[in-house]
Amino acid sequence: MDCQHAFTPPSHDGIARRDRQRRALGDNRADVSAWPFAPRTADLGMLALTARRQFAGELLAYVQRMMRHPSEPSGGTSLASAQQNQIRGRTPPRIRKAATVLVVRQAARDIEVFMVQRPARGVFPDLHVFPGGKVDSLDADLEHACAGLDDRDASRRLMMARGGLRYWVTAIRECFEESGVLLAYRSGTLFEPADDAESERFDGYQDALGAGETTLGEIARREGLELATDRVAYFSHWITPETAPARFDTRFFVAAMPPRQSAFGHQHETVGGEWVTPTAALSRFDADEWQMIFPTLTTLRMAAPFRSVEDLLGAVRAGEHRIEIAGELHRQGMQYS
Repeated sequence: MDCQHAFTPPSHDGIARRDRQRRALGDNRADVSAWPFAPRTADLGMLALTARRQFAGELLAYVQRMMRHPSEPSGGTSLASAQQNQIRGRTPPRIRKAATVLVVRQAARDIEVFMVQRPARGVFPDLHVFPGGKVDSLDADLEHACAGLDDRDASRRLMMARGGLRYWVTAIRECFEESGVLLAYRSGTLFEPADDAESERFDGYQDALGAGETTLGEIARREGLELATDRVAYFSHWITPETAPARFDTRFFVAAMPPRQSAFGHQHETVGGEWVTPTAALSRFDADEWQMIFPTLTTLRMAAPFRSVEDLLGAVRAGEHRIEIAGELHRQGMQYS
């Protein structure tokens, strides 16, 4: 599909569909910025201007909490919230760990990111997202297969006591499951299928991995691969607000698309996938053509100013891509870590 096609304004049918989906998810409030829906892109620029005075206090409280409890998650259900849920007779949803990755490639005058559409089922149906998913227990057992990054360094980057490397592994595994892109090395060079027969073999691995019939560790062992964790840069951290129907503690990453590989949305994991510039993706949301949640929109907005993959990755590794997390962004789930 042409990413630069003309966009039509939102229709009454589209607005009604959005309202029906919001009510189905139990969101009857007028605040459309709460997940799973978010404000138009034009409103996002105001977020950094709101509640600035809250920023210093929230950051100080966060740092003090991390100093007292370094292994404590940076967000979650507070005691007060748990008590409120108990009073209402509702069990607080369990917060599940997850990871997602922006796979980016160079276009003629801009960068493109690979996005997939979720099926019309589950907690957040029909959403356009980056490849990603829940952390698996086996993701913590692959430090020996990771290139250029160990758990100590990964955990330091995520401001965790331990267990940080599993998020990188999850991002790589989910990227392969949902897009067919394998971020790995073979004999010291980025993996690329040697021929059509090998491409078909790795397509089979992708199917088997998604079906739970094999593991990423087994694929790496069988094919002599190392996971390219050194080429995956940490981007941001989000924890789903307490008002959402399901909650995730998600780490966002970014990685360059390996040359001589192809990306496609897996038929069982997604409805489809495509390359799109961040600006075009935001325009599709504004035109009410795509459904996206707040973290996806914010991530696209953060990536949109960059015109080259090299500049984006350089800024991310240096931490220069970060934006101020004012009160509204933090309320929507963006974390200081």
